[in-house]
Amino acid sequence: MARAYGVLHENGHPFGDGDIALPAHFLIDTRGQVTWSFIATHPKQRPRHEAILAALSRL
Repeated sequence: MARAYGVLHENGHPFGDGDIALPAHFLIDTRGQVTWSFIATHPKQRPRHEAILAALSRL
Protein backbone atom coordinates (compact mmCIF):
# COMPACT_ATOMS: atom_id res chain seq x y z
CA MET A 1 0.00 0.00 0.00
CA ALA A 2 2.83 2.42 0.84
CA ARG A 3 4.33 1.92 -2.60
CA ALA A 4 0.95 2.53 -4.28
CA TYR A 5 0.58 5.87 -2.49
CA GLY A 6 4.18 6.91 -3.07
CA VAL A 7 5.17 6.98 0.58
CA LEU A 8 7.54 4.01 0.77
CA HIS A 9 10.91 4.77 2.36
CA GLU A 10 13.00 1.79 1.33
CA ASN A 11 15.50 0.66 3.97
CA GLY A 12 14.32 3.54 6.15
CA HIS A 13 13.69 1.58 9.33
CA PRO A 14 15.69 3.27 12.10
CA PHE A 15 16.60 0.00 13.85
CA GLY A 16 18.00 -1.92 10.93
CA ASP A 17 17.12 -3.06 7.48
CA GLY A 18 13.55 -2.76 6.45
CA ASP A 19 11.15 -0.51 4.71
CA ILE A 20 8.82 1.98 6.38
CA ALA A 21 6.14 4.35 5.17
CA LEU A 22 6.91 8.04 5.36
CA PRO A 23 4.31 10.10 7.24
CA ALA A 24 1.58 11.12 4.84
CA HIS A 25 -1.78 12.82 5.03
CA PHE A 26 -4.48 12.63 2.38
CA LEU A 27 -7.82 14.43 2.07
CA ILE A 28 -10.27 12.41 0.03
CA ASP A 29 -13.56 13.86 -1.18
CA THR A 30 -16.92 12.11 -1.27
CA ARG A 31 -16.18 10.78 -4.79
CA GLY A 32 -13.04 9.05 -3.51
CA GLN A 33 -10.67 11.52 -5.19
CA VAL A 34 -7.54 12.67 -3.39
CA THR A 35 -7.96 16.45 -3.21
CA TRP A 36 -4.91 17.26 -1.12
CA SER A 37 -1.88 15.35 0.08
CA PHE A 38 1.23 15.84 2.12
CA ILE A 39 4.06 13.33 1.88
CA ALA A 40 6.97 13.92 4.20
CA THR A 41 10.55 13.80 2.99
CA HIS A 42 11.74 12.88 6.50
CA PRO A 43 10.08 10.60 9.08
CA LYS A 44 9.70 13.45 11.60
CA GLN A 45 8.19 15.94 9.15
CA ARG A 46 4.49 16.82 9.45
CA PRO A 47 2.24 19.29 7.61
CA ARG A 48 1.40 22.63 9.17
CA HIS A 49 -2.05 22.76 10.70
CA GLU A 50 -2.81 25.84 8.62
CA ALA A 51 -2.19 23.90 5.41
CA ILE A 52 -4.63 21.17 6.44
CA LEU A 53 -7.30 23.68 7.46
CA ALA A 54 -6.90 25.60 4.20
CA ALA A 55 -7.31 22.39 2.21
CA LEU A 56 -10.39 21.44 4.23
CA SER A 57 -11.96 24.84 3.58
CA ARG A 58 -11.69 24.19 -0.17
CA LEU A 59 -13.73 20.96 -0.03
